[in-house]
Amino acid sequence: MPPPRAGQVEAGKTGITGLEMPKQDDASTVLLERMRSRRIPALDGMRALAVSLVVLDHGGFEHINGATGVLLFFVLSGFLITWLLLSEQESTSRVALGAFYKRRVLRLYPPLLLYVVLDLAVWAYSHRRVDSALVVAVLGYYSNYYQGLVPVSQPAFASHTWSLGVEEQFYVLWPLAVIAWRGNLRSLARFTAAAILGVWFYRAALHLGGVNEGYIYRAFDTRLDQLLMGCLAAVVIKGSMAPVWVGRLSSRPWYPTISFGHLLLSSMVLQPWDESFTYRHLVAWTIEPLLVAVLLIQVIVACDRTPWSVLESRPLRYIGVMSYSIYLYHPLTLPVGHRLMNAYGAPAQLVAGLAATLAFAAASFVFVERPFSRRFRQESTLGRSSNPSARPFTTDAGRPQEHRSGDQQRSQSEAHAWPDACFGRARGAYGSHTYGPAPGGCGSVPSMAHANTNASASMSHCDNTGSPRSGQPYPMRSVLSNRLVACPSPSAWPIS
Repeated sequence: MPPPRAGQVEAGKTGITGLEMPKQDDASTVLLERMRSRRIPALDGMRALAVSLVVLDHGGFEHINGATGVLLFFVLSGFLITWLLLSEQESTSRVALGAFYKRRVLRLYPPLLLYVVLDLAVWAYSHRRVDSALVVAVLGYYSNYYQGLVPVSQPAFASHTWSLGVEEQFYVLWPLAVIAWRGNLRSLARFTAAAILGVWFYRAALHLGGVNEGYIYRAFDTRLDQLLMGCLAAVVIKGSMAPVWVGRLSSRPWYPTISFGHLLLSSMVLQPWDESFTYRHLVAWTIEPLLVAVLLIQVIVACDRTPWSVLESRPLRYIGVMSYSIYLYHPLTLPVGHRLMNAYGAPAQLVAGLAATLAFAAASFVFVERPFSRRFRQESTLGRSSNPSARPFTTDAGRPQEHRSGDQQRSQSEAHAWPDACFGRARGAYGSHTYGPAPGGCGSVPSMAHANTNASASMSHCDNTGSPRSGQPYPMRSVLSNRLVACPSPSAWPIS
């Protein structure tokens, strides 16, 4: 019998035959295994769903609530960033704050700068005056407060950049909270839950007190709970605080349909029905982040079951990886498609606008985002190479491990052959489809028999940039090839 996939255990216990979902305990195990993989399944598909809601709303589909897409992004950001921070803290006993901030800047700022330059060029070509204070607010990541407090005469210029401000303000503050609790996950969970409750009451007080709806919609202090809900989910999973509840929520293939259906009912039906925004501020923004957090957990477990396997399809993964660029540039590119197909009606205009958006986003991703991300990884690798003793070989508990086994002293040439072994097209039980790391790869647990030997070791020998620690390869035995390979840990997938 071929070995099972990473993220699955023995047949008959988790239902890997596709006939049934895992049982409660096994569903929790599958979730943890997939969360430890290099690329957490289904999250790119959820990003694609989020950005599609925003773009379709702005493209003329008035019955689609694009704000739901922004809420999805917020919960996703909190969930994934928290998981990455906690994983780094678990494996290195610290969070490299400077590297975290630098990675965020190099990943997110160059495309934003390009967008502002292009937008200014368009406005100059059309002989329109630009609000310089708004430009500074956009580049300074505080346009959410600028738009919420100051009447903006040019909303088309930067109307969507408020959410980028919310995310960046979260990126600045949340790692400090993670560091402050020093790995005490239960205290961090209690703090996060208390903060969520505080925001609920605070937002209700603002709404009932007659505060401007534009401020409540855009301010960091009124949307923070949506990010924190994702943070709380990640903390609970990392700390194994509620395995029974996690298992119950994910033990049936139709459970995600319930969460998704309630989310659609609240955001697409009940929210538009209430023009006073009372339902949105007091009810919808209380239950919808919770529904999204539950849905994320469910689809990670059910991503190999119909219909949720569509989240792992290549088109959705492709859109999800480029979601930041799509979100950023679509106010510029959608009108281009409309003008090109002006004589052919609304459907043709929308298709042309979407095509222009995807093409421009792909170009930005390849020529702007990826080069800066690669540069950061190269600088990080060179920095570690210059001081190989800075990070000793450690166990998952963070204790120095001076002596290695005979297998771990294999040649570095073999140990560093990880790109093909871990991220190439794994064959055998995997077929020819690229699906995260190969069995035995960093963060993946190919079977329960390997769980205690490979999972913790893989997290302890990786850094958060997706590279083996320089000078200290951590060979691991691949289930398929039965040879030593060195595999990277989960890399950051920033969401915006």
